[in-house]
Amino acid sequence: MSKILAYFPELSEDHRRKILEISPNYQVFKFSEIQVEDYDKIEILFGWDEVRLKDIISQLTSLKWVQVLSSGIDYLPGEIMNNSQLLISNTSGIHVFGMMESVFAYILSFGRGFYPSLRAQASNQWLEVDSRQMQTLPGKTIFIFGTGNVGKEIARMSKQFGMRTVGVNTNGRKIDYFDQTLTLIEAPNMLNKAHFVVNAMPLTNQTYKYFDQTFFDAMSQQSVFINIGRGSSVSEDDLYDAVVNQQIAGAYLDVFDSEPLRRESPLWSCEDVVITPHITGQMADYNDKVFPIFIENLQRFTIDQTLIRNQCDHTKGY
Repeated sequence: MSKILAYFPELSEDHRRKILEISPNYQVFKFSEIQVEDYDKIEILFGWDEVRLKDIISQLTSLKWVQVLSSGIDYLPGEIMNNSQLLISNTSGIHVFGMMESVFAYILSFGRGFYPSLRAQASNQWLEVDSRQMQTLPGKTIFIFGTGNVGKEIARMSKQFGMRTVGVNTNGRKIDYFDQTLTLIEAPNMLNKAHFVVNAMPLTNQTYKYFDQTFFDAMSQQSVFINIGRGSSVSEDDLYDAVVNQQIAGAYLDVFDSEPLRRESPLWSCEDVVITPHITGQMADYNDKVFPIFIENLQRFTIDQTLIRNQCDHTKGY
């Protein structure tokens, strides 16, 4: 058997035909269809399945390129991340609207009293809302940690609501839609000005457990924390303590250190924490949005074995 392109996601006949047209020198198979003795012929992986791949990575001796179906790549094993000759590409950019809309679904629901109203509705209660607890967004300040595609889209929409936007990245470089940008080191010193704090950063050595007790201590009691980035960027115990002790007003969490979130986690029963099961980046036409990235890269790869879109940097981890 000649060299192989293996894929994990379900592909339509049109998508499969397009792959075959672009890469006639490859045999194209769903990974589950490939015989063990042919693993060493796989050069391209479209998708990643940790369960199926974790014990056979050493057999993928011809692997040259991995196109993951996510924006983050922190879950890839060391054999992949430490191989500088191996190309990795992600799907950064396709999640921006879903993630931005999820952030504002929470912000608006929090500010307009939806969550206590829903809890009251569950027990057939008419809730008398204190108007002093109702918020509008013009003039509020939002700190967005991570100024990539998702962070910029959140900032763009924030400006539509009349908010002040502060971006946080590794070097404080200026980014469109942000009134101010800070470094990761500078940001905690100004957190008391934030009404909303959003984590949209990838997981790196710098961002691992970045959001800890010291960080939450620096936030104001009226501010809320939103995590749509990576769960391991947050100390969940420290966040729980901050909410319960009313150091911050609440939190919206879509990602967690370990997923699914363990049943015994105290976060489940915390009234001021809203939990969603890692869905902010999901959408009905997800595969249709991923496919053009893969096809553009495949066209280039078959010519000169380079990529044209979303190539990841092994050293940065994204």
